[in-house]
Amino acid sequence: MQQVPDPVVRYGADYTNPGYEAKNKGKSAPNAPYALLPTPYSLFPVPCSLFNVKIMSNNPNYDALKAAMKSLHDQTVFPVAGKDFRHIGSTFMCRTEIDSVSSDFHRGIDIGEMDGQAGDDDIIAAYDGVFWGYREYSGAGFTVMLSHQFPTPFTYHGKTVKYFYTWYCHLDKDSSLPIVSDWKQGKHGEAISAGQLIGKMGKSGETNVVHLHFEIRIGTNNSLEYQLANPKVTQWGFDPHIHPMLLYQPHAPAASPSLTQVGSCVPGNPVVLEYAIHREQPLLNRVEIKIIDRSTEMAVKSHVVDLTLREGMDPTKTKKLDNLDRDKTHFECIPFGYHPTVSEYKTKIIIPAEYIDSYFDSNYQLKIEVSDIWDYKVGEILSLSV
Repeated sequence: MQQVPDPVVRYGADYTNPGYEAKNKGKSAPNAPYALLPTPYSLFPVPCSLFNVKIMSNNPNYDALKAAMKSLHDQTVFPVAGKDFRHIGSTFMCRTEIDSVSSDFHRGIDIGEMDGQAGDDDIIAAYDGVFWGYREYSGAGFTVMLSHQFPTPFTYHGKTVKYFYTWYCHLDKDSSLPIVSDWKQGKHGEAISAGQLIGKMGKSGETNVVHLHFEIRIGTNNSLEYQLANPKVTQWGFDPHIHPMLLYQPHAPAASPSLTQVGSCVPGNPVVLEYAIHREQPLLNRVEIKIIDRSTEMAVKSHVVDLTLREGMDPTKTKKLDNLDRDKTHFECIPFGYHPTVSEYKTKIIIPAEYIDSYFDSNYQLKIEVSDIWDYKVGEILSLSV
């Protein structure tokens, strides 16, 4: 049996929710509507140079995380029996609601289909581990949590990481609770095998659509927001949520992503690019922009948004994570929902006019690099000549 780490907090009746403070956490794509861009952009051909390359991230934290996750790939299973990557309806990404100026940083993936019924689909353990606990949250609904051990510990943000945790949310309580109770009345530490039944898909909590909200947290179950608000718990110093697709190796179809400029690159307008990739690979993770002085080939201004490392984001409070800094480069997700006919996962990348307007000159150019979770990078270099 896997050794059980000594938890900071047990999941008893008085347990405080560590990661679902915001009201929209765990909502499915169709039920947390997103706003598309307010301006009707059209494709506009411009002189540019497009490049595709796979490189190392040159970030020891992220490289260590990738290596640790890759070591699990030959033993992981998709968490919904009979379903696969085609059934992902919402990914690990910033999302904007139509009826609100606020956003939702969705720290997991949603799996399901439009006509799913509560109790029909089996939720299974994604990797060998132990039962950690279960709880009913107002947002995430009936949730089961498992603890798993990495084959080899690694260092991440200065901390030694030995364990990761998987969360299975919005379960159907009526059909899932008897399954949980069978494990010696839900005893903490009971061994669970990859592929073992742990619950049934439902729509408990804040959602009207039957689906599984699936999360991975490394090192600790406690979000950074919870750590900072509760100084008596172990302080890891980082938000533990990572992209759940890191648990699975890249798979067919091995479609390359594309990056397309939308609209014109002129003073007073934002630069808008659309990133598209096959819907089975919703892996977008990072965008880095640089304004380059052509005479020196050096960057005079740069900005990064990295969803996994939270670069360019403020992870100290849920509200700050959820509300994008629209004065700098940011993502606008175009959801594909649970529609099997939609073939691509698309996201718009917005570079505000205010950020680049003072550099519209033939001496400068704009370099955009967009990476997925495995560091496959595409990009464009745009002239800033007026």
